[in-house]
Amino acid sequence: MSVFTLQVQEFTSTLLVLIGLGFIMFLFSVYCGISIFKKETNSLKCSLINQYLQLFVISGPGIAFQYVAGVSVLFGFNITDQFRIYLDASLSAWSISIGTNMSDRLIAVNLIAIGLVFLLHYILNDINREKVRDLVNSIGS
Repeated sequence: MSVFTLQVQEFTSTLLVLIGLGFIMFLFSVYCGISIFKKETNSLKCSLINQYLQLFVISGPGIAFQYVAGVSVLFGFNITDQFRIYLDASLSAWSISIGTNMSDRLIAVNLIAIGLVFLLHYILNDINREKVRDLVNSIGS
């Protein structure tokens, strides 16, 4: 299930830009997945960028942002009236609110995205170590 929401006070060209940004982010996610399956050169770096975009969810007076392409497990804090722990799991979502009367004050991290960021960094470092090892071996022979 995919959720796509956008809240603004009035319809402007900014609204079109924000809607376009949401679609571009989801298309970028699809591109990252396809390039990984095709084992393209920069696929892991693209996927890493995509995961960084999904790390945080923020909400405060006048602004809110959430982007999840896939599965998320969000952990954070809701400090609207009192300090409360926030835990949520969801599928794909993109939500942005600008200039609205949102009273929620929330900051959360996507635990799935954090795990994938660490995994992708580990894989990229392993690939770089292999490249350096191959280079050193080719110089020494």
